[in-house]
Amino acid sequence: MKLVIKFGGTSVGTAEQIKRVAGIIKENSTENQLIIVTSALGETTEDLIEIIEKAPKGNNCDEIIVKLKKHHDEIIENSIKNDEIKNGIIEKTQKMFNELKKSVDGIITLKQT
Repeated sequence: MKLVIKFGGTSVGTAEQIKRVAGIIKENSTENQLIIVTSALGETTEDLIEIIEKAPKGNNCDEIIVKLKKHHDEIIENSIKNDEIKNGIIEKTQKMFNELKKSVDGIITLKQT
């Protein structure tokens, strides 16, 4: 049977919750063809909305970005055992946060000019 399973928000908000989700996926994958859909980690959407509201007004968003990155780093560190995989994900995540910061800084700069 095909199953579509969606996880997001609080269900992927901590490393422990992600491990629980992994267990659900593993449990259902033996007899089913799965399509897994995920959305943002817990509180990520709220933080991104805050950035969207503050940046166009010229307000600094570094604190929010640092908070978001820290949350993601903690989850990566505490949910992935394989160092090679973990390091690859950390590298990709760092690139995404660098791009987010550049974009937000660009929006703030445009407001200030």
